[in-house]
Amino acid sequence: MNNERNLGFAELISETDRFIRQNFLTTFVPGLISGLCRFVQEGGAGPVSVSTQAILGIVVFLSRTIIVLSAAGQGNIVEGLNQIFKIFSLSAGEWKMVGMSLKENVRFNLPALIVNVIVFVVISIGVNVGLAFLMEATPFLTHLKSLHLLAPTAGQWPVILFLKNISVIPFAFVFEILLVMFLTGAVKFKFL
Repeated sequence: MNNERNLGFAELISETDRFIRQNFLTTFVPGLISGLCRFVQEGGAGPVSVSTQAILGIVVFLSRTIIVLSAAGQGNIVEGLNQIFKIFSLSAGEWKMVGMSLKENVRFNLPALIVNVIVFVVISIGVNVGLAFLMEATPFLTHLKSLHLLAPTAGQWPVILFLKNISVIPFAFVFEILLVMFLTGAVKFKFL
């Protein structure tokens, strides 16, 4: 196929970073909303009722959906929704073309894909290890409790979930969407 191209060894990571920076409102803000909801769900502000838990769960789902739609629409949520709906209207021939594009992109870019995924995993593990270190080896939780930003009975989990929702979770969603879009030929990165 003629529409395949070579992927750089850290291009998906760079594109994920670029996308998040250029689309701050549609990635960070929904992540912040999800993080605050998870913080409350896990008792960071004190005990919550079952109905509040359910409502917060719906808000988290909707916030994360906005991140996914934004990434699928290259920063435009409505275009992302259209992209998702287009999947359901593909003909058999179009699905065959998507499959061929996927196979060719993997074949031409396997080493770069492996490097990009390894870098993604290293970043994700690094963030998770960093958060664990912050919680276990520093007085961060005690400090949050002394400032009354964390309920006295709360553990580290509400804080960890809040921090993950504003960092590694949006990063993972954007990376995964860009990866799928690259492999299927649905996106051409802007800086190339």
